[in-house]
Amino acid sequence: MRTDGEFPFWSMVLAVLLALIAHDLLRLAVGAIVARQAMEEITRQIDVMSDSAPAVRQRPASAELPRYPGPISAKASGAEVACINGVQVRRVANGWDQGKRERCQAYSP
Repeated sequence: MRTDGEFPFWSMVLAVLLALIAHDLLRLAVGAIVARQAMEEITRQIDVMSDSAPAVRQRPASAELPRYPGPISAKASGAEVACINGVQVRRVANGWDQGKRERCQAYSP
């Protein structure tokens, strides 16, 4: 080691390495604290929303929706009504017309 007052090379490398490690640990700690606070806030908002939401009767949607053939089956069979993307459509001269956007369930015969 030098005794003339200069800082040795490896001592400088070690000091920079330790500073980078300390910086990374500090960054990770702050990130963890912010993430934990965000999760607590989200959980609190979900609890508030679930408490204030009215009780909804659970029933299968498929039992209530009318069933129509899909577009390919309807075209092959010549049906006037089909179900495309969950919406009831009626056949027109050059395709399909959605009308009021009534919900439905498609099936394939």
